[in-house]
Amino acid sequence: VKSCPCVFLVGKVQEVKIFVDTTTKRYTIEDIIVDTSTIIRGEIMEERYDRFTNAVTSIYQSIRRIKMMEMRQYGLKSGHVNCLHLLIEHPEGLTSKEITEISEMDKAAVSRYMALLQEKGFALLYGDDSKKYRRRWKLTEEGRKAAEHIDRRIDRAVGAVGDSLSDHDREVLYSSLDEIVANLTRYIEENEKKEGS
Repeated sequence: VKSCPCVFLVGKVQEVKIFVDTTTKRYTIEDIIVDTSTIIRGEIMEERYDRFTNAVTSIYQSIRRIKMMEMRQYGLKSGHVNCLHLLIEHPEGLTSKEITEISEMDKAAVSRYMALLQEKGFALLYGDDSKKYRRRWKLTEEGRKAAEHIDRRIDRAVGAVGDSLSDHDREVLYSSLDEIVANLTRYIEENEKKEGS
């Protein structure tokens, strides 16, 4: 069949044009007309994957650039925003392990980020020195002010880019993203169990 893409599921055939050579008793299929509403093509699946991953990557990179712009005046990087944000949400403090688990950042990266925040006077470690891994990071007053300032600026930026969406569209978007995250998490967990068994 001419110009036929990779097909995973073929839809209902509406018409088939066949040319029959009565001399050689051979036939050739000249054309097939298919109900495209029931076709799932490999190229469509690939296009959907590309569109999704490109959109997510673009959003992530844009948010990262916003973070970098806001952190430049403090001499920090975008990764420090995550740490500051977590600490302002947990005034009781967090251990380095908790920051790593909640943020899903690399342990070594969290260690570097927190060391610089401490050096800048934005965060301090509290607790018994003999129990190193139980010590908790907390924001200093200067760190709290910086975190609140950055959060306000980022909230304003996010609000501005979402102004074109209605409340309903925004809710649908966030619900869809939540469902995608849940599905991906479940898929990963199920496959990790299969690999471990």
